Amino acid sequence: MNGAEVAIEALRREGVRHIVGLPGTTIMHLIDAAGRSPGVRYLSVRHEQVAAFMADGYARAAGSIGVCTASRGPGAANLATGVHNAHAESIPVLALIGQVPDEIYYREAFEEMDLVRFFGPITKWSVEIHQPSRIAELMQRAVRTALSGRPGPVMVSLPLDVQTAEAAARYQATARPIPPAAPAAAVEAALARLASAQRPVIIAGGGVRGPGYSAGLLKLAERLAIPVVTTWLRKNAFPNDSPLFCGSLGYGALAVTEDVVREADLVLAAGCRFSEFTTGRWTLLSPGTALIQIDIDPDGLGRTYVPDVGICADVSQAAQALADAAEEAGAGPPPGRLGGGGPCGLPAAGPPAEASAGRGTGVVSRTGRGAAHRARGHQGHAGAGRAEPGPVDPALPRLRGARQLLRLRRGEHGLGLPGRHGHAARPAGRAVHHCQRGWQLLDGRPGPGDGGPGEAAGRHCH
Repeated sequence: MNGAEVAIEALRREGVRHIVGLPGTTIMHLIDAAGRSPGVRYLSVRHEQVAAFMADGYARAAGSIGVCTASRGPGAANLATGVHNAHAESIPVLALIGQVPDEIYYREAFEEMDLVRFFGPITKWSVEIHQPSRIAELMQRAVRTALSGRPGPVMVSLPLDVQTAEAAARYQATARPIPPAAPAAAVEAALARLASAQRPVIIAGGGVRGPGYSAGLLKLAERLAIPVVTTWLRKNAFPNDSPLFCGSLGYGALAVTEDVVREADLVLAAGCRFSEFTTGRWTLLSPGTALIQIDIDPDGLGRTYVPDVGICADVSQAAQALADAAEEAGAGPPPGRLGGGGPCGLPAAGPPAEASAGRGTGVVSRTGRGAAHRARGHQGHAGAGRAEPGPVDPALPRLRGARQLLRLRRGEHGLGLPGRHGHAARPAGRAVHHCQRGWQLLDGRPGPGDGGPGEAAGRHCH
């Protein structure tokens, strides 16, 4: 076997079934190897940025790694926008890039580029393989790196002569690390604070992952009657039809959503990194608010706000541990935490056609979270003339079921259609809908009451 064949077989053994790319001089051997590999399908596009976005959409939909490929120099540079977004969104994408042969490296050869340095700042790991005997090892390590801990993109560069050389097929066993569990002492300390707080709120972020909703997070919120808001772009992280759901933070957020956080005496940040838009440029959390932070990435704990209790663990596992501990201890919300009718009273559907642009009018009562007035409007894009999704706001109808929303955190353009096609390439699933102004609605057709076709917000999706 040559190096290209070993590389593709290593990916196949790691579960890769689709590779998206644009043919180029330094990756033709990889494309040929993919074509000969059973169960691996190569999808050709007309621009490398499209390949990166398709890999991104596939990874989100399939819950595994997405793979894109490009040739050296300008082809690799065209991947950068999609790889950058995958890094910001914590999406496991592997960029497999061809490189000039080693024999002419460092001579400013045609389309030569230092790919490791170029992709280093926007990937979890960038590596160039110069020894054919190590291709299988490093390819499999790249997949594990992309999927472990906080997921993210990796870049593997394969010089042309390494691809064509005979290579030993020394494959490793497929392995995935077990996410860290929450320490018992931290669970006990966090539960004590949650159970005694009068105005707690959960902020659910991108760390709340997995098929469907987090059962542990849902159980914890219901057990202790804690309202839940989601971060910018993560509207689907918690059931939108739950009486505890208080909307999404970010540009255009309802007043009721922001006030639940601003007036909280304790915040449980579940997989939340306190981004600029979510926190209104780091002004939303009030001084003196206690903080419990759960994050699988140790570097994320205390990066922006120093937590009173910091838990380095998988968010779903930690939430389940907290919920189980609360059940075992018979813990519940203290009297007076919530009145009747739920904490927020958000509108059940999308923006009415006559709604004006700007923030909604929901207000949180300071004498009982359950006395919140119903928000009559919906998040809107300023200057739009009606309440409709803007390029950076969370204004989408409330969703029913475990849907996925796909957006760009770094403001890049062009994800919509490629992401939709990447999502459709996953092994099995339901319909995919492309929404105007940069949104993607994935994992199912909008149904009655959640902004589907024929309703007020249906005009945004097709």
